[in-house]
This record gives sequence, C-alpha cells and structure tokens, in this order.
Amino acid sequence: MGVNMLVGFLRSVSWKLHQVGIEGLGVLLQGPSDVRNAVFSANGVNHLVRMLCSERENIVLSTIRVLRHVCLGIGYIPHYKNQIAIANSRGLKFLLALMIHSPSEAIQAEAAYTLSAVVLGNSENLEILSQSSAFQYRYILPLLYSSEEEIRLLTAGALATFAFNNVSEQRAIIRAGGVRWHHFQPFLQSSKEIHRIQAAFQSIVLSRIIPDNEPANITAIGIRTIVDTLERSQAHHTLALAADCVARLAHTRADAVGVLFQLLSSSVVLVQSCAAVALGYLSFNHVAERQLLRRCRKKPHLVGNLLLYTRKHKISPMFLARWKHSQELRLPAIRNKPALVSSMHMKFSEVHPLPGFQFPILNSEDFLTRSCKSRSHREPEDSSKRTKTTLEFTPMHQSLKTHTKHGRL
Repeated sequence: MGVNMLVGFLRSVSWKLHQVGIEGLGVLLQGPSDVRNAVFSANGVNHLVRMLCSERENIVLSTIRVLRHVCLGIGYIPHYKNQIAIANSRGLKFLLALMIHSPSEAIQAEAAYTLSAVVLGNSENLEILSQSSAFQYRYILPLLYSSEEEIRLLTAGALATFAFNNVSEQRAIIRAGGVRWHHFQPFLQSSKEIHRIQAAFQSIVLSRIIPDNEPANITAIGIRTIVDTLERSQAHHTLALAADCVARLAHTRADAVGVLFQLLSSSVVLVQSCAAVALGYLSFNHVAERQLLRRCRKKPHLVGNLLLYTRKHKISPMFLARWKHSQELRLPAIRNKPALVSSMHMKFSEVHPLPGFQFPILNSEDFLTRSCKSRSHREPEDSSKRTKTTLEFTPMHQSLKTHTKHGRL
C-alpha cells in the first residue's frame, strides 16, 4: 500500500478510512524509506491538516503525530517543503488552537510537540508563530507537572525541540519559568528504555537552561544513558531511537563533538569513558569525523583517552586510518591563532587627559584671532644667528663631518 493510496483514503468521507490512511502514513514515515517527498507530491499535508478538525479524538491525536513525522526526519533533519505546506494550509493556527484550548492534556502536549517540529530550522514559520500573541510558553510549562508521565515526557520533548539550536527560544523558556533537573530524573531512572533515551536527549539539549545542575554533569549522564542503551538493548526500536539521538547531537549548534571531546579531560573516569564511546559512534558521521580529527590535532594528549576507552567499542576505521596517517606525516599540532589586535592597545577615543586638565573649547573666530596674535607678537629672528648644517663625505676616513656656517641663507 503506497503513499498515493493512503492519501486517497483521507479524501473519503469514512472516518474508518481516515484512520487507516493516517496510521499507514505514520508507519511509512517512521520506516527506513524516506517518503516525505512522496507525501508532499501527493498533496498529503493539506488533507492531514484537514483531519485536525475531526470530531474524533483518536483521529486528531494520530494526525498530530503524523504531521510531526512529516516535518522531521532522522537526526532532526527538517523537511522544508512540508513545513511550509503546513503553514500555508493554516496548520500552525489549528495546532496552536489545540495546544491552548483542547480539554485533553494529551492533545495539548502532542500539539506543542508538533508545533516545535513545524518551526524547527524554519525561520519563516518561527516568525509567524512568534508574532502570534496567543503563543506563549506559559501554556506548555504547566504540562510538565501532569499526573501522567507520558504527558510530561511529551512536554519536555516539545521544549527540547523548540530549544534545539535556538538560543532565543531557550531564553524565552527561561523567562516563562524554565525547567528543573527533577523534571528529567524520574525518566532517566525509569525501567523503560524509551523513556530513558528520550529524557537523556532532552536533558542534553536543555542542559544550559537547567539551573539546579551543571551542564557538564547533565551532558555526561545523558551520554552515558544513550551509550548504555546502544550497547545493552536488544529491542530494535530502542536501538533506532538511541542512534537517532546520537545523529541529532552530531549537528547541534552546541557542537556535540566539541563538548564530548572536552569531557575527555574530565577528572572522573566514568565521564571520560562515556564521552569516548559517544565520540566513537559519532566518528562514523563524516562531518563529525572531520571535527574530531581536527580536535585531536589541536589536543593530541587527549587522543590516548579516546583510544583507550574505545578499544572494546565501535570507532570509525576511516578516522583511525586518517589519524595514523597524520601521525606518520608528523603534522604539527594545530594551534589557535593569536588575536590580531591586542586588548592592551587603546583607541584614540579612549585616551583621557591628566587630572585637572581641560581642553580649551574654541570656535573658528577665536582660533583665527589667537593664531594672528601669536604671529604678530612673535619676536623677529636674528639672521646672524641662523645656522646651516651640511654633511661632507670624506672618502679617506669613511666618516661624516658636520660643519656649521654662519650667515644669511
């Protein structure tokens, strides 16, 4: 059953066919094949947005989830065309209304999560949402205190997606009340692997705005949770989600490679090992591999920790080969370039006069008057006292002699 047939079910008047079409699209969108372009070509976004007005709660919930998958691929790669299509079909307005006015907490949390997916990496949609006076984080943050753990987890996911690579939204979350470490602790200690992975990723993204714990500690705990799951879990869905989280962190603006590489110098062995293993997985990403190789050349003394803790774990053979090649060539360590202008240099505008001294304030007439007076009162110069200095070259002694002659020039 292909995308065109499933989208065709959405055109029917039967709610049962609607349910089949929505669920089928959700399965395809989360599968190994990327069908987002096919959904866009089949005009599936417009029909999905229309399903948000359904009177059946299960259809609305399923539609909200499918719209989120339509916008984001593996590694949080946004699909720009589908995001714009949702905005053009008034999807932002419907999702915002569901987030604020729906009596169901599940719909509110899912709508907030999908809203964050529609604006992720899309400045146009984010501007439209920000200009709406109805959108405020004070409608989302109370859901963190819901009695249902699924609602709390969805809400944290929405906040993490809004804050993903977006400093301005992180500040807006802080102004609205912010998040705390206790929002994530229960999920990080949960018996459900999916909950642990989701909370780990969310806490890493939001680590800079969590005031009651250090960002380095939060990052280390999150990385350890994801890495442990990758190594121990046998569930394919869990492993896929963990790998997806690593892919998301690989292209965060916060520079996941840089953060992890710095953790190699931690005094805690557990932090070093978790960071090294996570870098080993990231080394299979071409962009992350180049970043890691550059940092290894900047701080070669930390490479030992990286290789020590990845002996029994996965690390890219291509990265190892390139690092070995750079060592054979004896390439020098990359050093940070010094600043072109020293901070000790002072600008002319920063020079201050001595204490008690004031620069005279003159207008143009005063300046000309004083200049003329100073010239008229100047004493006449005695021409007999004028001197002329000449340089005479003496070849014999290879020296210069200075002679002074008196008289008029």
